[in-house]
Amino acid sequence: VTYNDHSLGVAPDRFRADDGTASMFDIISTNLDRNGKEFVSTIEARGYPFYGTQWHPEKIYEYGTRNGTNIPVQPGINHSSEAAAFSHKMASMFVEEARKSTHVYTEFERFPLAYCYHLERSEYMEQLYKIRLANETVNDELRISPICMPLKTSTVGNTGEDYLSIE
Repeated sequence: VTYNDHSLGVAPDRFRADDGTASMFDIISTNLDRNGKEFVSTIEARGYPFYGTQWHPEKIYEYGTRNGTNIPVQPGINHSSEAAAFSHKMASMFVEEARKSTHVYTEFERFPLAYCYHLERSEYMEQLYKIRLANETVNDELRISPICMPLKTSTVGNTGEDYLSIE
């Protein structure tokens, strides 16, 4: 029920042959790529809340057709109730794992959240956030979302690295 559109996955025997990877992670699932070759599609760390997927649980929520047509942008996406239930279950599991953390995000000034930036959507369901650098000015292409405060650029110490901060 998951969306797989891959051709460069890691074969289970190759995964198990790497001592570092095999000692840290368990293979939870495998799947077949677009050429029918088996690949590792889900892994879970031993003793740590680390997970990896080589499939797209978010795709169930993506609908759309190519501009001016009835042709689906990605016709292979399974939108069945089973696929929706599985994607929801995975999202809930990840949120529950995140809630176990005691870490609190405090660097809003240095690193504003992604939704503070202008979002563009492409024909292929991708989301592009345009983040301006110190030498760029705000214009129509690099505007900031109205839900966020105005941003200014600063330099971190004498490292020369640019970052955005809230005024």
